[in-house]
Amino acid sequence: MTVFPLSESLELLEPFRAEGIPPSKLQLVPTGFDLQPLIDGEIDAYDGYVTNEPFLLEEKGIPYRLIDLRTYGIDFYGDVLFTSQSELNTHPARVAAFRKASMDGWSYAMKHPEEIIDLIMQKYAPQKSREHLRFEAKAMWNLMQPDIIEIGHMNPGRWLRISEVMTEHQRLVDAQMLNRFIYNQDDYQPSLSRYIRIAVISSMMALLLAGIAIWIYRTNRRLQREVEARQQAEQQLRHLSETDALTGLANRRAFDQQLHKEFQRFLRYRHPFSIVMVDIDWFKRINDTYGHPAGDHVLTEFAWRLRDHIRKTDILARIGGEEFAIMMPETYPLEAKKRTELLQQIINTTPFQIAGSTDGPLMITASFGISCVADNDLVADAPLIRADTALYKAKNNGRNQVVLFNDENKLTLVVD
Repeated sequence: MTVFPLSESLELLEPFRAEGIPPSKLQLVPTGFDLQPLIDGEIDAYDGYVTNEPFLLEEKGIPYRLIDLRTYGIDFYGDVLFTSQSELNTHPARVAAFRKASMDGWSYAMKHPEEIIDLIMQKYAPQKSREHLRFEAKAMWNLMQPDIIEIGHMNPGRWLRISEVMTEHQRLVDAQMLNRFIYNQDDYQPSLSRYIRIAVISSMMALLLAGIAIWIYRTNRRLQREVEARQQAEQQLRHLSETDALTGLANRRAFDQQLHKEFQRFLRYRHPFSIVMVDIDWFKRINDTYGHPAGDHVLTEFAWRLRDHIRKTDILARIGGEEFAIMMPETYPLEAKKRTELLQQIINTTPFQIAGSTDGPLMITASFGISCVADNDLVADAPLIRADTALYKAKNNGRNQVVLFNDENKLTLVVD
């Protein structure tokens, strides 16, 4: 029975639901602020902050594994500024000034981490070490990506996804409601007519019209730049949501999207495709022996080797952990097996260099499971499930194998 410290955050339960694990299968206990139960093995997982608890574990030399909710499509906003509609209508300038001060403060902190660390140690958290605060600053930078995403930017699509999860996948919020929910400073600026009335009293009409024309021109230019910046930010966010942060490959979400597209293409044109599931053998031993940084290096190098030896039309993704998937369009089972055996040979014959290792280059093997789409498949996931079954057969038979799924009693494989 899994023991999991639980806060009031519903998003922590969503990955279990996504994997078909009901909360009733879990033993949930209230969240505490002490890591010792996790260290002592009294609980299996801990609801913590990536900016804090990993440092404490690394400081103690305790290995750990982060479960990133984004892997399961859960990416909630954390700290959010709220105000009332009454405050917005009555004091729009005060709201805008407060938000600007907050955003300016975060921007300054991201640009001057050492100065902020000094301030925190002097006034707010003298018990924390400088190394701890530097770890927090780096982790915050990685989460916020201020060089890519504007600080304070709100993504409406992300809020829609949050509402779906919080209401158990029933969309009760639409785009129109979000427009009223997400603050836009331009909606609360004084009207142009007010500026005109003030200008008429203080200056000549000709100068006023010229000033208004210049103002409109500059405003349009500024709005155009803001729209372009937001569009670029949205494109970058879409890229990040479909990319594995460690290896740079497509993630599970992006792979599933491509799989459904290829399956629709198969249903329409009967063009075959094959799925290859890949799992690094004994990967946990690498983490336990050389540490997680070395494990991350092996995962990245392994991903690049697969990428460099597949076709440009093939789709490679990191599904999770040490597991990868390859979709091979226009490929029959035997051809997929031939190409997969070549990948196996490349992995087996090329050692991995581990920095700081006294054992020399590390030889690594992998297990492969293959399946081709079948004429009687009803859903896109069917060949993926069969490939996963073949992968587990390869692992159970001793690993370092390529297994082609072929159950003629249940499936009619496309062989034309």
